[in-house]
Amino acid sequence: MSHRTTAWDETFGREGRVFLEPHEDVPKLVQVLRDRRARTVRDLGSGIGRHVVYLAKSGFSVFALDNSLEAMAATRQWLADEALEADLRLQSMTERFRYEDGFIDAVMSVQVIHHAAITTIRRIVDEISRLLKKGGLLFATVPKLRNQGERVEQLEPNTLVR
Repeated sequence: MSHRTTAWDETFGREGRVFLEPHEDVPKLVQVLRDRRARTVRDLGSGIGRHVVYLAKSGFSVFALDNSLEAMAATRQWLADEALEADLRLQSMTERFRYEDGFIDAVMSVQVIHHAAITTIRRIVDEISRLLKKGGLLFATVPKLRNQGERVEQLEPNTLVR
């Protein structure tokens, strides 16, 4: 697969490891996953690997996807530094996931799936549903745009861009 340089490649190339700490709810998520006896977790839009490393340290088999070559390199290095392993895939979230139906116990997406038009987001959610085992868990966060004082442009109904 040929790789197209992304804005994230430029950010990670310039700034290195950013977003080092896991999202504040991830420790609670790990407990929920343990309670459900989950073993496999997909990090959709894994960035430089903050959740990949955290989940691998917590004993899960982690399957990470990101479209940034720089992010994948940083994640690979971080995993090596910690003597951990994960399945890393350089791929856009808008492409079909290269796993069989019902392969994953849980999918997490922290501040990622909103980076698309609503029709594309629906396709991504369908693909997440295909990937999840029956009764699987999705943990996703998206930013709040209300009351942030930022200018936004509406691309289509329910799709805003800062």
